[in-house]
Amino acid sequence: MSSTGACRGVSSCGWTSPTNIAPGGQGTLGTGFFVAYGKVLTCAHVVCDSSTGIPLEEVLVVPDPSLRSEPVAARVVACTEPPTQGVLWPLPDLALLELESDLHHEVLPLRLQRRLAVGGWYQAWGYAPRADGEVPDGAPVSFRFDGHEGDGYLRLAAGQAAAGLSGSPLVDAARPDEVLGVIAASRDVRTDLGGWAAPVAALEDPGLTLPGPLRDVLWENSLWEQDTPLPAPENVPVPPSAVLRRSYHLGSALARLGRMESVAHRYREDGQESAERERYIAKYRAICADACRFLSVVAPPGRLVEEEEGNDATVARIGHANRIAGQLRREHGERGTAEFGARVATAHQLGLKIGVSPAMLPHLSPEQRAESTRGLLALASELELPRELVERAGAMAGSTGQETMQEGAFAFDDEVSLWYEHRARRHLWARLSLCTLWRMAWRACLAALARSELMAPGLVGGLMGRARGYGARLDLPVANLPEATENPAEDGAHAMHYLLHRLPDPLLTVLRERYGQDPHSLMWICTRLVGWLIFSDDGLRESIASGVERRCASLGFPDDLPGEVVAALRSGQDFGIVKNLVWEFNQKVNEFYYSWEFGSP
Repeated sequence: MSSTGACRGVSSCGWTSPTNIAPGGQGTLGTGFFVAYGKVLTCAHVVCDSSTGIPLEEVLVVPDPSLRSEPVAARVVACTEPPTQGVLWPLPDLALLELESDLHHEVLPLRLQRRLAVGGWYQAWGYAPRADGEVPDGAPVSFRFDGHEGDGYLRLAAGQAAAGLSGSPLVDAARPDEVLGVIAASRDVRTDLGGWAAPVAALEDPGLTLPGPLRDVLWENSLWEQDTPLPAPENVPVPPSAVLRRSYHLGSALARLGRMESVAHRYREDGQESAERERYIAKYRAICADACRFLSVVAPPGRLVEEEEGNDATVARIGHANRIAGQLRREHGERGTAEFGARVATAHQLGLKIGVSPAMLPHLSPEQRAESTRGLLALASELELPRELVERAGAMAGSTGQETMQEGAFAFDDEVSLWYEHRARRHLWARLSLCTLWRMAWRACLAALARSELMAPGLVGGLMGRARGYGARLDLPVANLPEATENPAEDGAHAMHYLLHRLPDPLLTVLRERYGQDPHSLMWICTRLVGWLIFSDDGLRESIASGVERRCASLGFPDDLPGEVVAALRSGQDFGIVKNLVWEFNQKVNEFYYSWEFGSP
């Protein structure tokens, strides 16, 4: 086990979630672990007065040093009842602590359905003292599971359940980040007779009377389910089709940027400023800069010098595009082959020609227009685009009227994107990116749901921190993800849902340019499903079900992946059933992308 999230002495915390816990810093009371954002699970007897059974008002949690060097104060927010006779507390002997200041940490998932194997070996990590007066550093201890006691406790043997180990998470050594139980008592603190542990399944046992916060923490814990680790994006090769697609769009974006700058310059000279035109110019500049970073070439200047604006910005941008074509040929020829470098440059030039056609072709003579069209079709054929795409390019070039030609150029851009996206979709890089993007959307939407259900602010902040972490992994402008921690709960949930659905620029621009239309479908599905949990509008059931079904098909998901949640929405199943199926749908999406990426069945 790692030691980044546990609680030492409920004077503290220590492990990926074990932590040391102590009363006002005096010695160690026991161990605990992070079970939700800012919340520590430990034993009730650890944080209660030993003579009266009354919970302490406050304890100190001593996190693992990798998290924080100083103790953190925590309130005892829930405790199960003390014993009325005897020493051993009745099942489940659990307490929940809430930190009084922020601490960035991971959370250990609770495995309520997993059974322990009789005779199997399991491990705990806790803060048993090694010598009088020493502050424990934390250590593992192994136990053999002998079976269940009559009252439900797990009976452990062949290990020393020393003082200070109470509240330690019990795990399978083969899966150390999944908690099965909580060490509760010792049969002899000085020998290896073992002890007892409370199964985490007790938290959902309807026969036990538990404080509300202890039951609620199960849902909070489920939000922090540990995702299957993904390799770093830089370790995954980019598919050639993604490079060709971005090179094409860099050419078309440069052409349209120059055209927009030319128009804006003329209007400025006439004293007619336009905020909308300036937004488009900023958008195209951002597309060009991002594409150049992706393609590892030098980006064109952001703003043109006055002389270039005065002559013709379109001509200046065409010059930039031609210079970049040379860079693309050299850069990608060195990375791959000379043939591939030439194809990347060709894709760039095709995008440039499509981008300038609406502004240029209508003003050419018939002979010049025919020659330009032949050159355009030659580039499309050289890239081995499907015949229908080549014919569409010819139809665009042969159309009459600048507006009709412009519409045809945009439509051609979309068709080229879809063709390259289809080729790239099965590639590891694309699937890894979409899986990471889904996780970003899921965490952000859950933050809205948590806010609408008036969960702890730390949970909302923690989820948004996770969302931004996934966005940063994709090198996205994650500052554009909306906040949901400042507003009233309902307003915050509305803002999160609708802002995510619209995806503000430049995030939207980057996503579309980098990954095509698939991200929009993923975002739509995520925001609509979680959005329904927030607003529960029965009038939207059919439209959401149909939209999810249609977009899952466009993403290449198997028919049965959305089947259950779609059927539940359409058949009017109650909120609780739909909520559980939305949770399962999230897991299925992760498994779909992960299984393709790593070849698992």
